Amino acid sequence: MRSQESGGGVRYAPSPSGRLHLGNLRTAWVAKHLAERLAVPFVVRVEDIDTPRVLAGAQALQLEDMAAVGAKADTLEVQSAFAERHRELFDAAVSTGAIYPCICSRSQVKAAIANLASAPHASVPVYDGKCRTATSVGPDTQVGWRWRAEDPSGVEDILIARTMGPRDDFQPAYHWACAIDDWDGKFSWIVRAWDLASARAPQRAIQLWLASQEKSEVALPRVFHTTTIVDAAGKRLEKRSQGVTLPELITAGWTVPQIVAKFLASFETALPAEGDGGEALPELRVPLLLG
Repeated sequence: MRSQESGGGVRYAPSPSGRLHLGNLRTAWVAKHLAERLAVPFVVRVEDIDTPRVLAGAQALQLEDMAAVGAKADTLEVQSAFAERHRELFDAAVSTGAIYPCICSRSQVKAAIANLASAPHASVPVYDGKCRTATSVGPDTQVGWRWRAEDPSGVEDILIARTMGPRDDFQPAYHWACAIDDWDGKFSWIVRAWDLASARAPQRAIQLWLASQEKSEVALPRVFHTTTIVDAAGKRLEKRSQGVTLPELITAGWTVPQIVAKFLASFETALPAEGDGGEALPELRVPLLLG
């Protein structure tokens, strides 16, 4: 577990599943820019808990590209180092009933929410609440543990972990690990793109539960959402998108100073005095950013 004395700063969290694309790099640059403006550490947390997607060598390449555009970490963390903390709080959440076991397969969940979403005026749910009253699972059952959200229907009950059997082979999910690590980090701000805006509500709910468990008065981390960079057709950039990594852009004739100048020219947002913040433009196409 990290030292509780080392908290604070502005956090950016890349996943080492491939080379960073232009949108990732711009978000990292914004996070570093805000950290310098606030005179606090720039914390990079490598989110490596989704082990099947982690690529050998990706972390080093990502850090190298970030440093090239001026987004070198003041503090580097690796999320898997906090596995004991994730499990400790998982056990507490099970014992308090904050989470419950779900034995529905992915295909069953998909079919069920498709039926719910077809109802008039229905919003697309996360889940149909089928296992909300479950109390036990078999020893050889694949279990997805769901957060018990305020909505009693269960439509907002996100997955926070998976196990094989009641409690074995624990694998934390994105929302669970990030909510805990952001809380423990005592960050001034966490920075991510607008396409992750939906993560705020479930992660904040987990942090409020954590605050009640630990009877802590630590301030909840504030969130700053950056513009999501999309391709010329309006599709969100991915690690496998072509022509948008730093080496590819350099091969195409761009220099690093030119790219950084484009980042600076596209970012004029001031941090709000209270609450969360974000850039007014939710999306920006690559040709416009680099134009």
